[in-house]
Amino acid sequence: GAAEVGDICRLEELLSSVDVNAKDGTGCTALMLASRAGQLPCVRWLVDVAHAQVDALCDHNESSLWQASRMGHDGIVQCLL
Repeated sequence: GAAEVGDICRLEELLSSVDVNAKDGTGCTALMLASRAGQLPCVRWLVDVAHAQVDALCDHNESSLWQASRMGHDGIVQCLL
């Protein structure tokens, strides 16, 4: 999806009609997907502009911070702290 590939323009379009904290079929938010994929600019946009909920949990009780940390995305970890 748009969050996983860092397509901020597409995210802006999608989020004009969908809650930024909406979950997909696997229980992940856009912030979780961007965090896991290492899309730092997208993560910053979701947090700073779209005001995504940083402490939301997916269906496996994992947060965006945990997913970024697990994947070794240190810049995203710092952004989410």
